[in-house]
Amino acid sequence: MAGAGSHEHKFALPLDLGRQRSAIRAGTNGLVRPATVDELQPMRSSGLMTSLRILTWCCIILLAALSLLPARAFAALSLLPTIKMVRGIVPAPLGHFVAYTVAGALSMAVYGRRRGGVLIIGGFWVYAAVLEYLQHFSPGRYPSIMSFVGSALGALFGGLVIALLWHHRSSRCGNERRPRSPRGNGRQHQSRSSGKRQKSP
Repeated sequence: MAGAGSHEHKFALPLDLGRQRSAIRAGTNGLVRPATVDELQPMRSSGLMTSLRILTWCCIILLAALSLLPARAFAALSLLPTIKMVRGIVPAPLGHFVAYTVAGALSMAVYGRRRGGVLIIGGFWVYAAVLEYLQHFSPGRYPSIMSFVGSALGALFGGLVIALLWHHRSSRCGNERRPRSPRGNGRQHQSRSSGKRQKSP
């Protein structure tokens, strides 16, 4: 009898350990269940969208600061080696095009699905026109139609790039989710049935 009790005690310990492990996995006994991969993906996407929103508004504020900066301060800023090299190679309309391409693409990626691409791109056109007009009141600065054209084309190009990427991604996902046509299975079934008929006497 004593031997039987000891065997029962030995077998009870692994059962208890198994129950504790299952309880930990299920999140019971007050323990926190570890997050799965499916639960971490929305968290990562939300963190990425928050970073993109911050970066978008930083670009918008930087565009206003560079457009309305007085001529003396802008000249002092242009003395920096990197900015001096860029300004010596890239003309002003092309610089506006690149800057608004980045800002337009970021804004389209963050707010395009909710606001619409036309509203995003049109908003940047109005924003560029207002900044060019406000250069009348900045000492030593003057508005330029070519700079506005570069800004408008840059915002349009950035928005179109994101829209085309969305369209390509949606069409690709639709092709992957589309069920395969059962024509091949039907042909195989017909060939098998005809083979059976030929074999039968």
